[in-house]
Amino acid sequence: MENFVDLYTDYLISSSSYTTATGMGSLLSIKHDKITRELAQGAYDSKFLWKYAKPYVQELTQSKDMVILSFDDSIEEKQYTDESELNCWHYDHVFKRSVKGVNFLTALVEVSGMRLPCSVGFVKKTSGKRTQKQVKGSVKAAKQRMNCSGRCYGNVTASCILIM
Repeated sequence: MENFVDLYTDYLISSSSYTTATGMGSLLSIKHDKITRELAQGAYDSKFLWKYAKPYVQELTQSKDMVILSFDDSIEEKQYTDESELNCWHYDHVFKRSVKGVNFLTALVEVSGMRLPCSVGFVKKTSGKRTQKQVKGSVKAAKQRMNCSGRCYGNVTASCILIM
């Protein structure tokens, strides 16, 4: 499908409620399986995101205004999905308990009230079991977070860094 990323992005931005492959398929008069296949084939990671965001970030950071690089460590709860290295148990500081879900780190560049995502990283734990190895899994997850933030910080020169 030509320009799939642009179509999918426009669909996500313009939607005022839940987004699904079925919803996008009915809107574009195509089968939802085609959308699912396109999503599965792509490598939508930080490298992909940075390719699109880089020219805008470079333009924004040329201004004399303060450049803020913020990191958001979030968990998308997925309690009914089978455990894997991506969907596993993480401590959620909001609920003050462990929740099963996908832990991801997002980096945003903000200049003059305009925010652009410039990096996203998913925290993967190789051992989903809660045993004595949990500490090793936590250390490995912390290292993944630091690597993700370090890669982003290397791409952007910021006046201020905010970690949320």
